[in-house]
Amino acid sequence: MDRRTFLNWVGVGCLASSFPVVLATFSLKDQQPANAADYKQLATVSQLKSSGKILIKSGVPTPVLLVLPNPQNATNVIAVNPTCTHQGCTVDWNSSQSSFVCPCHNSRFDQGGDVVRGPATAPLNTYDVKIDGDLILVAV
Repeated sequence: MDRRTFLNWVGVGCLASSFPVVLATFSLKDQQPANAADYKQLATVSQLKSSGKILIKSGVPTPVLLVLPNPQNATNVIAVNPTCTHQGCTVDWNSSQSSFVCPCHNSRFDQGGDVVRGPATAPLNTYDVKIDGDLILVAV
């Protein structure tokens, strides 16, 4: 093996060994917690108490369904993307069963968005929620 071939292989080896570091850098960026600037005011607690749920479609990149599962505990607000992971229908909150239900194929999701009954196999996307006085702030 001549000197030029050897140096080419060493260069390729150095590049290949740095590739996992580059991948890790990009994947860590997606896992950072939401900053205060990432939270948007979507509704008020008093609005949510009167209806029990609010579907927000405007002013957000994806729809957000706000749910107050227990009207006596106004600090426990759930925010999910209501798009069913099976075929994209909009799920609704069923307060008597404390679950999200898809009207198209009857998939059922628990309060955390996890699948309870299929045909959906992937959970609903959920959002972090903060309560500031009467304001409901959601990380969207």
